[in-house]
Amino acid sequence: MAAYKALYSGPEYTIHFKFSGVLNVTYITCMYGVGMPMLFPLAAINFFNQWVCERLIVAYQVRLPPALDDGLTKNFITRLKWAPFLLIVNGWWMVGNKSIFNNEMNQFDRSYDSMRSGHLVNLDVDWAFPMNYMIIGAVVIIGAKIVFK
Repeated sequence: MAAYKALYSGPEYTIHFKFSGVLNVTYITCMYGVGMPMLFPLAAINFFNQWVCERLIVAYQVRLPPALDDGLTKNFITRLKWAPFLLIVNGWWMVGNKSIFNNEMNQFDRSYDSMRSGHLVNLDVDWAFPMNYMIIGAVVIIGAKIVFK
C-alpha cells in the first residue's frame, strides 16, 4: 500500500516558489508599470491564471501541502509592502522625464563630453507634481513607522 501511495501521490508542493513568482510579477509591474501601462492588465491576467492553475494543481496533482505556520506569509507581506513605494518613486522618475513628454534632448558638443540625462529632481509644477506629495507622504509614514515601532 505504501508503494502504491508513493507512486501515485504526486510531487511535493513547493509553495515558496509560488510566493517568489507572485513577488517577481508584482515588483516588475510596479517598477515599469507607469512607463508601460499594459503591464497592469497583464499582471492581473497572470495572477488570475496562476490562481486557477494552483487550485487545479493542489486539487489533482500534488500531495497534500504540508502544515505551515504563518512565517512564510508574514515574510511575503513584509516584502510586498515595498512595491507601492517603488511604484510611486520610479513612476515619478518616469513621468518627470522631460525627454519623453516634451521631446527634449540633452546633446553634448564634443565627443569626450559626458551625456547629461536631464533626470534631475525638480519641484516644478508639471505632470509629475502630484507624485512629489505622494513620495513625501510615503517617506513620512515609513519614517514614523520605523521611529515609533
